[in-house]
Amino acid sequence: MAEIVMENNVREFIERLPDIEPNPLSAHLLLLAVRSRFVKTIFNLKIKDMVVERKIIRPNNDWREMYFQKVYNLALLQQNGLYTFRDIGEIPKQGRAIFGTVIPRNAAAAVKTTMSEMIGQVCQENLSVDAKRYMVKFDNKFFGNLHASRCKGMGHYITIDIDKADLYTEVRDMLTPLKTWMITKTSRGFHIIKDITTSGAEEFHKGGGIWDQIHTKFGNDVELQRDSQEPVPGTLYARIDAPTEPNYVQIIE
Repeated sequence: MAEIVMENNVREFIERLPDIEPNPLSAHLLLLAVRSRFVKTIFNLKIKDMVVERKIIRPNNDWREMYFQKVYNLALLQQNGLYTFRDIGEIPKQGRAIFGTVIPRNAAAAVKTTMSEMIGQVCQENLSVDAKRYMVKFDNKFFGNLHASRCKGMGHYITIDIDKADLYTEVRDMLTPLKTWMITKTSRGFHIIKDITTSGAEEFHKGGGIWDQIHTKFGNDVELQRDSQEPVPGTLYARIDAPTEPNYVQIIE
């Protein structure tokens, strides 16, 4: 039986995360989500990307320990939880993965957005179907707004997603001028996460810069994620070529 998590990798990821603070009120997010492309490829099931569990990590003195506990509990649900989708039935556990945001989220901004939306919905003379749906899914709406509200000035991180493992060394070398926050091995390749908070943003994004060079050379085999949402290191992340064998996201640098 596979271990629930690789604790050392999970804790290393948490330790490297930017701090969250009460001023500005910030938070980190965790999601247990369905990998639709994986499920379609392995099980021939047509399913959309969707989040089945959501967790908010709030600032306090022991938030990193709370973060670990939430990851562990999500890992239990990843393996043992029952989640279904329409007429498909149960979503295979191999198609579930745990993701965490890297840049802190602005809780105050998310509250303002959510309350503004709610007032607009509930102040109708006759509540519409959309208004009723909004109220029923209020918690999900708040989480979505929180996810969309990055804290300004609390870090700028980008992820280079390499789908073909044999491209890793060359792409890594092209990214050498930028500060590395973390590199992980996933199910198909690697994630190189760069910290361009204080330097490197212009060199990376400008026309003819680092990203243009990488994209021109490797095309869609290498993708850019501008707001890093990472499969949490130390958690299970099934491989397409061996879906029943335990595979964990691992930190390699």
